[in-house]
Amino acid sequence: MITGAAELVAAELRGHPHVPVGLDDIRLAAKRGAVLVSQLMTYARTRVSVPEELGMHDVAADTVRRYRLSVPAGVRLSIEPATDRCHVRVDRASLALAIRNLLDNAVEAIRGDGVVVVETGCRTLTQPQVATNPDTRAGDYAFVTVRDTGVGMTPAVLAQAMEPFFTTKSFGRNHGMGLSSVYGFTTQAGGWVELASEEGKGTTVTLYVPRDVPVDASAATDAALAPS
Repeated sequence: MITGAAELVAAELRGHPHVPVGLDDIRLAAKRGAVLVSQLMTYARTRVSVPEELGMHDVAADTVRRYRLSVPAGVRLSIEPATDRCHVRVDRASLALAIRNLLDNAVEAIRGDGVVVVETGCRTLTQPQVATNPDTRAGDYAFVTVRDTGVGMTPAVLAQAMEPFFTTKSFGRNHGMGLSSVYGFTTQAGGWVELASEEGKGTTVTLYVPRDVPVDASAATDAALAPS
């Protein structure tokens, strides 16, 4: 609504020397507000979602392809070829937004030249493997990892990184909801987020989502007809 009104004003006052700057500020503020509301709803788990069967690598690759248009010079963004094509059942827009938030953080952490690498795959975790982490559960998962060669985080920053509104960025660069909204989406999907970082060496973030394994219809029918 706000952006629409700004477009109407721009059309009526086209040619005025001071109008474009003011309207650009309005449009930017409206866009930031919309992103913030979406992230808040995701974190609060109240956003309406439409789960569907998706290829984790397909969504990640499409997000990377679109994101490349905004990557600054000096930052090399790549995605590793898929060795395992895992499927998940989640809301496409929420998954794409989570990956984009990870890319935002990775790119902003790089000062000058650097590398951001995205990797996807499947992982089966056993009970002994998850016993030491209360957020994890045994089972089959799809994952997406974003790692960068940026400035990294201090232990103090790392401890607060997924808290709502916590940010080390200057005003206007971000809203402090990136990692917390990723956490909200991932936990809502039944998964979790792993975060590792070292000051001066970069950061690695991995989100795990339960793998959606298609049921073999013939096997299901045979099982249903089998005598008990």
